[in-house]
Amino acid sequence: MRISLRCPLYDAITYHGGAKNVEITKKLIHAARNAHGIYTESLKKKKEEQNLESHSKAIKRKATETIKELARKRRMILEDARHQIEELDSQMNKLGSA
Repeated sequence: MRISLRCPLYDAITYHGGAKNVEITKKLIHAARNAHGIYTESLKKKKEEQNLESHSKAIKRKATETIKELARKRRMILEDARHQIEELDSQMNKLGSA
């Protein structure tokens, strides 16, 4: 028997004596009938998994953007507070030296 990765069906048929000698069973008929359904179900499952993955990535991306925005706001508030402290210190120094 020749083993080929390109044409396993052809190889299996020729191994059993050609297309005229292959036994057609109920199991083979049902497998042929159900093949497309199984394939479409597999595609649906893959798409759902990809959708879940992309949704989770979008959530992570949004969370990262929110964290960056909050960090920027925090820096601005701290900077404003430092400026106010410096102004108050300078006013206290002016009053203390007078």
